[in-house]
Amino acid sequence: MITVGQLVDFQWKLAMAISSDTCRSLNYPYISMTLKVANSSGQITSKSFEMTIPQFQVSVVVWCGLLPRTCLQSLHV
Repeated sequence: MITVGQLVDFQWKLAMAISSDTCRSLNYPYISMTLKVANSSGQITSKSFEMTIPQFQVSVVVWCGLLPRTCLQSLHV
């Protein structure tokens, strides 16, 4: 059996990448998220990741149960 864990806390922020080593004027918005998840023994782990704004919008729709996962193929995300 696969267990997912329990979401204990999450933090998110909207950030802007202004430039990089290879691109002087990037101006690219993104979402940065950190999830804290407790496993069945109560141990809490943190997982951090970044996503584009369109990826975040699709994720929120799926997490809220507003769109079945099978519909994601048509969104090309």
